[in-house]
Amino acid sequence: MPSELIYSTNFMPHFPALADDAECDVLVIGGGLCGLLCAHYLQSAGVNVLVCEAERIAGAVSARSTAVISLGQDILCGDIEKSRGFDTARSVMKTRLDALNEYRILCRELGCVCRADDFYLYSLGSPLKIEQEYDRMRRFGIHASLHRDLPIDISISAALKFPNQLMLDPTDFCARLAENLCIRENTRIQKITPYGAKTEKHKISAKHVIIATHFPLPKLRGIFSLKLYQKRSYVLALEGAGDIGGAYEDIAPDGAYMRMYKKYLLLGGGDHRTGTKGGGYDAVLKYRADNFKDSKIVTSWATQDTVSLDSLPYIGRLTPASDKFFVATGFGGYGFIGSMTAALILRDLIFGRENPAAKAFDPSRNMLTPQLFKNIGITLGNFLLPIPRRCPHLGCALKWNAAERSWDCPCHGSRFDKCGTLLNDPAQHDLKD
Repeated sequence: MPSELIYSTNFMPHFPALADDAECDVLVIGGGLCGLLCAHYLQSAGVNVLVCEAERIAGAVSARSTAVISLGQDILCGDIEKSRGFDTARSVMKTRLDALNEYRILCRELGCVCRADDFYLYSLGSPLKIEQEYDRMRRFGIHASLHRDLPIDISISAALKFPNQLMLDPTDFCARLAENLCIRENTRIQKITPYGAKTEKHKISAKHVIIATHFPLPKLRGIFSLKLYQKRSYVLALEGAGDIGGAYEDIAPDGAYMRMYKKYLLLGGGDHRTGTKGGGYDAVLKYRADNFKDSKIVTSWATQDTVSLDSLPYIGRLTPASDKFFVATGFGGYGFIGSMTAALILRDLIFGRENPAAKAFDPSRNMLTPQLFKNIGITLGNFLLPIPRRCPHLGCALKWNAAERSWDCPCHGSRFDKCGTLLNDPAQHDLKD
């Protein structure tokens, strides 16, 4: 099965590596979508911003996104209300609406390739959660409609339709966003310091530092190795499937999601925790065989997302007392909404302005969730396994991923190819023989 992105990266601008010590108002560590958006909004407000990217901008998770920007998510407001209360659920929905509106503005300003279409959040099983989510949308004043079928030939119990949502080309968007920013590629930050940060050869002095590195750098305060885990998700690009007339997502944890990109249907799913068994490509292939059997597989790829203890991102001060260091992570598969939310909240925090949504995403919020104890159990279990291949991040036993031919860490999601070359953080270097 071919494995490469359907999106073109030929137009992605290149930037030089950091050649000397530097000084700036705000240092953004990480040149993915989140880092670029943070830099854009701060620079637009007159701030001197420097973005440092270890490799190429938007070269990892951002380029593998299906880039659907919708008010509907399988992180249901009903579940948020149950665990964190009505005010938090309402605040989260407000941030989704704000993010969607900001993308509409930015797409017009940047001249981005985008598609406005309907988004359907559906259930194959009980309709109860969809019906309850519909009631919450009405309470929040969000325009959505309840349906018992879909425009495509898939049997469901219930669906929520959100009209006029956005679908982008993620590489096109990031390329246009980056054009006027001060960026240094191939510039890996090795250490956070009281004055800012250090690379192997240079130091960067900054009044504020935003850590937008997908999984936060090791040895940071905030114990993110307990707060986060990573999951894999798999995408097929199909030709000849027909235009499905919108974007769709199953609320089940292992459910499918799909959207159109040009003439291709992007079909995703098979999600599972990195380093553990799960649906993988086989689940997406089965879904294609059941629903789009006459289509042709053009290409495929996998992506990796960080997930927080309560499925909401961590956005804000690295520690409650910090006014210098900020973090944005744990977007849980919704990187476009999460990245925009982070850019808007962190801009306000750096300017000392109150942001009503900041409390909902505070990285220092309560950690006592079932997922915390699951993370601890998996980590301890893998520490005790007598396997010689160990992750250089914190020493967990690595598992061989036969489908993708990689060594994967089930504790925190680092991945390495068959020769030991680093593929995914939080590890910072290759495996040693």
